[in-house]
Amino acid sequence: MQYYIGAIFGCFVGGWVADRIGRVNGIFFAAIFALVGGALQCATQSLDFILVARVVTGIGTGALTGITPVLISEISASDHRGGFLGYVFIANYLGISVAYWLSFGLSFINNGYSVIRWRFLLGFQCIPALLLLAGIKMLPDSPRYYASIGDFETARDVLVHVRGADTEAVENEYLEICAIAADSTPSSPIQFAKVLVGRGEGKGAHLGRRAWLCLWLQIMASWTGITAVTAYSPVLLKQAGYSTLKQNGLAGGLNTIGIVGTIISAHIVDKLGRRVCLMGGAAGLFAVNLIAASLYESTIHDPSKAVRVAPAAVTMLFLFNLVYASTWGTVAFLIPTEIFPSEMRAQGNGFGITGWAIGVGWTVLVNPIMFGSIKSRTYFLFAALNLIWIPIVYFFYPETKDRSLESIDALFSSTSPFYWAMERSYREKGDVIAMKGGREEVERKMSVVSERKMSIFSVASEKRGMRQQEV
Repeated sequence: MQYYIGAIFGCFVGGWVADRIGRVNGIFFAAIFALVGGALQCATQSLDFILVARVVTGIGTGALTGITPVLISEISASDHRGGFLGYVFIANYLGISVAYWLSFGLSFINNGYSVIRWRFLLGFQCIPALLLLAGIKMLPDSPRYYASIGDFETARDVLVHVRGADTEAVENEYLEICAIAADSTPSSPIQFAKVLVGRGEGKGAHLGRRAWLCLWLQIMASWTGITAVTAYSPVLLKQAGYSTLKQNGLAGGLNTIGIVGTIISAHIVDKLGRRVCLMGGAAGLFAVNLIAASLYESTIHDPSKAVRVAPAAVTMLFLFNLVYASTWGTVAFLIPTEIFPSEMRAQGNGFGITGWAIGVGWTVLVNPIMFGSIKSRTYFLFAALNLIWIPIVYFFYPETKDRSLESIDALFSSTSPFYWAMERSYREKGDVIAMKGGREEVERKMSVVSERKMSIFSVASEKRGMRQQEV
């Protein structure tokens, strides 16, 4: 629980920092927390020691999980945004798979009870953090961030660089970015609290609605049953009658299949759309949960069937991970990076990460109770929940594919929370440049912002010069 509390704190503070000093700098400092937290966990000497270490690690992980998808989203073209984030989650599943396979390999040392096993696994997380610290500063920051601080020239250079050409489409995207940035002001450090209660938001922004959509999306994702399959797969495999050795090996395979699912997601999310992936994924998970529950139920009434049913039940677990990774596993992290305005996008994504921390933390606590009391019938509950998620997504979640991050704001100009009302608002107000007064007006505002920036820079330089003379 300490880890998830730290993650919630880290995603909001890290998001606010990233909105102020840049996505790259935010990731850099978050990686430091992740590195220190991992080292402290590995070196733990007492219960209090590891509790503090878990909080530190949670802060770093929460900030990294909050900022990294935002950076990917902001540098990606609108027609490839989901795919590029999908490739990032391939690395995520790869890391989880490596952890499970390491645990499997270390289980052969002293029958899995060696101190080396848990200390090595806790310390191993420092390696990716070190690699991130060594390489992140080599990357350019988001063009949206540069525009938000008035550095429009650098924003344009980075945008042309990441798009690979200076085309009319790139120029139009650049003007949209600048049009929004010129009218934006930095968010406050407590903006997230104001947003949740419907205060502190601009006219027609409906930030509170966006925040609750992000929170519930991740909570719904956690209650598809994914936590039970990933965190408790050895327990489920034990119920299926497999030995400890096979349990650990199959658990590693379960998470490895997630890599395949994420590759599928990267190829379909921008073609089918976010809504279709979520609703289709929920339908698929409903079917898999229902079949798995039925298979386990048959063994409860006739234990002699356990050996014959076990392979089919395990196949359902693999199929579950495949369907989840190809749909909810990416989209639940994608939408929160798209629906917040530029000035608080990293901080706004914190609502999604908070939903993830609440959902995962909640299910991790109650899953053992559920499997202990109703056993495999828990899958019937997950099946029913997935069926409920379909109409919720249909009625309340917007479609963001093939739409620029700046134009998505138009979806939330509607006073109605329903999908069709948001689509109507987008058709009326989706042309960002026209809504901001046209190209000439946008360029005029950019000039004003640039002059103000130069004026502030000149005043700061004069003050530094005066202080130096006094010294």
